[in-house]
Amino acid sequence: MALGPHTVQNSHREQNNMLKHEPANSFDANSRLSRALEEAKRELARQKCVNQEILNSKKEAQEELDQTTLQLGQEKSLKLMHTKRSRSMHKELDRLKRSCNQDDVSSSRIAAIQSNCLREKKKKVLREDFEELKVAHIVTQAKLSKELQFEKDKSAALQREVEQLRRSSPSSQMKRQSPKIQWTRAVQLIVF
Repeated sequence: MALGPHTVQNSHREQNNMLKHEPANSFDANSRLSRALEEAKRELARQKCVNQEILNSKKEAQEELDQTTLQLGQEKSLKLMHTKRSRSMHKELDRLKRSCNQDDVSSSRIAAIQSNCLREKKKKVLREDFEELKVAHIVTQAKLSKELQFEKDKSAALQREVEQLRRSSPSSQMKRQSPKIQWTRAVQLIVF
């Protein structure tokens, strides 16, 4: 049972009035003070419980509201989907009714019309898939051409670096000379 703020204030006033009329140094005054303090603690604990119950019920209400909102969103999307499906079925039925004449309705004619409709739907799906594949191919081709150009640039840079290292290294110059010239130079170095 929740106590109103006026009830709590009235009980605090009564306790304060009792404390004012009591003598300050008596044992009886101390016991009354301790009783009043205990009563205030109990009242505070009750108020905390009430506040906690209010918070819990508020949380539960918010959770229920969130769940209800989610369910309503799902129901709305389902309703929209069914409405669209119903409209397309009505359009198909109207089209079939227009194409069929009551005098010459035959099951083969209806089957042929239905077959043509299915064929058109399949073509539409295939066209959509083809467009998606075309876009994916273009994106992939652009990506691969960028990667290829990057690799070509990287290879050219490495080739230039190798050529530069060959030119600057003296041992590489000896390797490029014929073996006879290398032998002649080696002999000259030994003789001198």
